[in-house]
Amino acid sequence: KAGIEPLSIEMAINGGTKNYSVASLNQLLDDAKSQINYSCHFDYSEIDFTCLKDDFNSSWNLLSDILTKPNLAPDTYTNTKQKFQEDLQNRKLDLTNTFYSNGIGNAFSTKNYDKDIFGNDYSLPKISLDDIKKFYPQLTARNRMVIVICGNVSEDDVRQKIESTLKTLISVQGNSTASGFDIPASTMNYYSNITGNIVEGIGAAPAFGTDEFTNYMLAVKCFEMRWQNNLVNDRALVHEASFSLSKTLQDFSQLKFSCTDPNKVVQLIFDDIKQVKKNGFTADELALAKDQLLSTTYVNQQTNLDQCLYLGDAEMLGAWQYADRLNDNIQNAGLVDVNASVKKYMKAFKFYFAGDKESANEIIFTQKLD
Repeated sequence: KAGIEPLSIEMAINGGTKNYSVASLNQLLDDAKSQINYSCHFDYSEIDFTCLKDDFNSSWNLLSDILTKPNLAPDTYTNTKQKFQEDLQNRKLDLTNTFYSNGIGNAFSTKNYDKDIFGNDYSLPKISLDDIKKFYPQLTARNRMVIVICGNVSEDDVRQKIESTLKTLISVQGNSTASGFDIPASTMNYYSNITGNIVEGIGAAPAFGTDEFTNYMLAVKCFEMRWQNNLVNDRALVHEASFSLSKTLQDFSQLKFSCTDPNKVVQLIFDDIKQVKKNGFTADELALAKDQLLSTTYVNQQTNLDQCLYLGDAEMLGAWQYADRLNDNIQNAGLVDVNASVKKYMKAFKFYFAGDKESANEIIFTQKLD
């Protein structure tokens, strides 16, 4: 049920445990200078926990209690569900993010991405407290959990803590697996008439953690830099634009931009892709893309928590080792292979459009890239 995962986690970390009331748990966390937060994604969720080194033992005990003995009380359920329903109404006001989420859902309508992660008007009322009590042990199943610790602690100490405090976590059958995605021809789908024009394009991409992923990631970055300079900075045709690869088990690329003249922008983008397929990127473009990708990645990893999340995300996508050797992967990528990845994977887009319907010509959006 859409929304049950974050609803369960929210209740677990904010509702106390069998051993600690909400007030006592919060006081213990404050005393240990500890913080606990979470985030939810299409394929997995993350609970992050930070503390000082001297408080690691006591903080770990609190975290393990939350994982293994959450209270999940009726009053917590009522309050949390009300909060989620209020947040839902606020999310509805964010038309841009709603549009992008719907585009992903429509592109993968037979997969797990055709849902609102935090629930909707239909799903939230149907999630009962009993549903959450049955779901939470599956969510925290030991064979589906990855624990990443960055800090001055020993491996033996961590292993002992896991074995002694998390031994009651169950194991369950079945795990999500990655899958390929190919688009033989571009399509265009109209979403709704809103103020301004927003375009989303979903394209193919190689599997995360492979050499081809590195090559295509660099190609996508080269295109994004080109379009930022040509469409945003120089011509002011696009208000904001991004082109990136997904952080999901389902590999795909995602192009997003808002503009006044979608026909002109899409035509310029397609012309640029065709030109690169014919002539390729330059060595200077690739060098700059490498610098920007590495700089952004490492600037975003300045704390132990940032590094934990980075490695954890990579492992949930199937390859933490890839993230660990990212610098070598990027530095070793060659121009010939990067250009070849464009020909292989940039074949077409599933376009989703919101705005003035008369300003978007389906013929332009669905032209061939080969």
